[in-house]
Amino acid sequence: MRAVNSAPDFRRAFSFPAFRFSIFFFITALVLLAPLSVRAAATLSETDKADIRRVEAYLNSISTMDADFLQMTSLGDFAEGRIYLSRPGRVRIDYDPPNPILIVANYGTIKYVDRQLDQISHFSLDDTPAGVLLDEKVRLLDEKFTITAVEREAATLRIGLTRSADPLQGMITLVFDAKPLKLRKWEVIDAQGLLTVVSLQGARFAIPLKDTLFRYDPPEKKVP
Repeated sequence: MRAVNSAPDFRRAFSFPAFRFSIFFFITALVLLAPLSVRAAATLSETDKADIRRVEAYLNSISTMDADFLQMTSLGDFAEGRIYLSRPGRVRIDYDPPNPILIVANYGTIKYVDRQLDQISHFSLDDTPAGVLLDEKVRLLDEKFTITAVEREAATLRIGLTRSADPLQGMITLVFDAKPLKLRKWEVIDAQGLLTVVSLQGARFAIPLKDTLFRYDPPEKKVP
């Protein structure tokens, strides 16, 4: 296992194409680094639909959350940090040193900050299937998403999905403790076939979070 000491591909962690960004957890399978293939929509039973609606209601009930995270990829990259989420539309992802990356999303716009290089890049949450977690109203059965799998494993519920308009953007699997329902992790396979697993640890919900967490103002440069 190798630690991620350079900037991770933040797009992979939150399922953005083209960059390397992964958010947290344990790898449970090996994935060949082959181009992503499009998965067909799953045939949903009434039980599947009931579980999806239960997940929708649960995600829509989340107002705020903070948690430590553990992030791993099928390349063996490893990173840790802390995530802050305020629905709708806001998230902050702070990687632990020596990783210099900070990610701040505020109502659709994402800032990817490399504090070591003093660089900021801008992206849209619409670029990633993981943006579903920040939607104002989560509707997984909407035509906006294609459900690729609903799986039940002991006390775990897994729901796989892609964005219908661009399935090659990436696939995300949301993983929940089933009883009581609780978001535990998510897994993303990007367009290059890289698996990123993001685990939440010690998550707290419905807690006050300062607005300043979801802003980033670059430090003023000193004039020589």
